[in-house]
Amino acid sequence: MEDAKDAAQEVFLRLYKHLRRFDDTRALTPWLYRVTVNVCRDIGARRRRDEALPPELAAGPSARDWQDERRIVALGLRRLPDRERAALVLRDIEGLPTAEVARTLGSSQATVRSQVASAREKLRQFADGMLGRLR
Repeated sequence: MEDAKDAAQEVFLRLYKHLRRFDDTRALTPWLYRVTVNVCRDIGARRRRDEALPPELAAGPSARDWQDERRIVALGLRRLPDRERAALVLRDIEGLPTAEVARTLGSSQATVRSQVASAREKLRQFADGMLGRLR
């Protein structure tokens, strides 16, 4: 939760600082997403990727409830490469169309589709492995 608050604050600071660079003939939303993606990457780079499994996930049968599964997905997302995580979050969580994700990330639509498919598979494998260890 603290990372989200830090990210939101940093996004607004960057937007304010660089507002004069914004081309007002273009849509604001892709620029906002781009800034947000960059801030999240910066925050993620500061954090170690290989965090230890939280003790509450190692507890056993209770790990099958929704809250623990959500934590496993969050851990899995942190382990994805930055570009794949950004594509997956923008496409699947934020619900942006592939074309807009591609514009936001400066990639082709084919690259975004490939990144999302790869991220989904890696996340599935990670979650299956974690849930298998907890059973």
